[in-house]
Amino acid sequence: MRMCQHLNILKENFMSTLETVNADDIIESATRVFVTPQGKLITENFGYLFEAAANTDVTTALQTALNNNKDVIINNIYLINTSIIVQSGGSLRGASKNAVLKATETGRTGKLVTRAVYIDLDTQNNVTINNIKFQPASNMVNRTGLSNNGYSAACISMIGASYCNISDNNFDFSYGYSLGIDSCWLSGAQCLFNVVENNYCKTTGITYADDAASYNIVRGNKIINANENAMGGIGNNPTLYNIGNQVTDNYIENSGRMGIEDQQRSTGTIIARNVINGVGKHPPYSNSFIGISTVGYNSMVMSNRVSGAKKDSIEVGGRRGHKVLFNDINNDVDTVVGIIVNFTSTTTSALEALAFSTLIEGNRIYSGAKGITTFGSGTVQEITISDNTIIDPTQTGIDTDCGTKDTGSFNVTGNKIFFYVNSAVQRAGFGHFSNVATTLQKFHYLYERNVVSVVGTGVVTGFRITTDNVKCFNNSVHGNGATTYSFSSNGATTTGTKFLGNNIENCNVNQYLNFPNRSEYRENVPSTDRTGAYTTLEADQVINCTANTFTVTLMNALTVPGKEQTIINSGTGVITVAGQIISTVQQNINGAATIQLATQYKFITVKAVGANWLIIG
Repeated sequence: MRMCQHLNILKENFMSTLETVNADDIIESATRVFVTPQGKLITENFGYLFEAAANTDVTTALQTALNNNKDVIINNIYLINTSIIVQSGGSLRGASKNAVLKATETGRTGKLVTRAVYIDLDTQNNVTINNIKFQPASNMVNRTGLSNNGYSAACISMIGASYCNISDNNFDFSYGYSLGIDSCWLSGAQCLFNVVENNYCKTTGITYADDAASYNIVRGNKIINANENAMGGIGNNPTLYNIGNQVTDNYIENSGRMGIEDQQRSTGTIIARNVINGVGKHPPYSNSFIGISTVGYNSMVMSNRVSGAKKDSIEVGGRRGHKVLFNDINNDVDTVVGIIVNFTSTTTSALEALAFSTLIEGNRIYSGAKGITTFGSGTVQEITISDNTIIDPTQTGIDTDCGTKDTGSFNVTGNKIFFYVNSAVQRAGFGHFSNVATTLQKFHYLYERNVVSVVGTGVVTGFRITTDNVKCFNNSVHGNGATTYSFSSNGATTTGTKFLGNNIENCNVNQYLNFPNRSEYRENVPSTDRTGAYTTLEADQVINCTANTFTVTLMNALTVPGKEQTIINSGTGVITVAGQIISTVQQNINGAATIQLATQYKFITVKAVGANWLIIG
């Protein structure tokens, strides 16, 4: 009984003590002490606390400590004259913000001289570097003396490293543009499954993949004034690929060249939820001022926010399986392109043969010269551009230029282009061009369910079509009077152009300019505008619900076999489309009694089939 009382008192005393202990004090002591619920006293060692006089060269002593101890902690400003090696399974941590590694002013040797390497993790695995501030010597002001003009120069070298964690460090440098180094360099086919996260990088970038490095994660880092690319994946291995790297949730500001560049032999890279604000701050890179560039294969560029680009906000390689989804792009320079798809490559590979078409979907793009554009004459050109919103482009919303005679396809569907501002410059919602003779054109264009809305003054063409065999189905052009043209060939003579079910409102009376050879043309009947409950008539083709919330009831399908009708919600209410009840029998729409159009410009096209309606568009 007395023993139990003694243990309870011991437990209470220790628990009381722990409640008043400062977390930093525990770390600095390199030991944590606590009592289990059963009253057992536990001492946990965080590692060996390395101690030496501040601002002294500790290279030999620190390396010895790392060789003799699995985990080493520092809590002062220390100088090193050569690279420090942390062995596999070990760690080097800072106990507080006072933990600094700084290069000596003189006497530097080894990789610290040739590649500016402070910590050498080459071929190591399962190493942690945490909460260390890295600072240069005062005479380390540029790449002078580094091998290969600074290629692979980095504070932490990770050639062939695996399962390492580089986190919460501060790379405190002040290099000028095109003069500096990287924070971390991940390279080699054995460089796998590393995590680089939550680091602050001042004038230093991160190379997350070089020479077939794969499955690395770089997330949550803040990179300010990177000397060149803020982040880079370099697929330069002649036979192997960088595979499955992830670049997520990073903040990039004012990089010298690009924000993120994923190039050459790279596949499956995920670039998501990054914020990029300002690129191309070094003038010699005037042709490379790109927010995100990924021209390898099968990358996912998703939910990023890009602003301050000088050339293109996002660039992807064409027909290489890339997906560009739900990005938010703010082009604050009128000459910038929001998303550019680059079909210039003429190289072929096994991955090229397996690659799917490029998908550009759900992006929101503000201003700039063009929202989305394609260019180049290399490779088979296949792309789907769908459900994007583009606001106030100064030239063209979506511009698809095709320079190949090979088979390809451009599917442009469900996009919305809005022109709110006034302009003296002619603009277009959609446009495309080919420099291939029409007799050689084998590709196909489909424009379907797109919307062009013009509010501001100035000349706007909804669709500028200059090639053969283009299909325009169920698109809408909401104009601003005589200066809005719905469809135009811009003076070109085209053949095989097909128009079907398009909705044209408040446009120039010359609705179809220069399409003498159009086929399957059906005159687009002016829409029936409605603001309240309505039952459709056989003469109706387009029912335009301009305001309010109400129900549109379809006529008896049995009486109009094959009849097609389009209902569009151009207002801000909710439109319910309902089938009739005929002799107690419900006529359904795709098997449902009602369909809702809950958002503005949502629409459906239905066709009477037997006693029901099918949605066909």
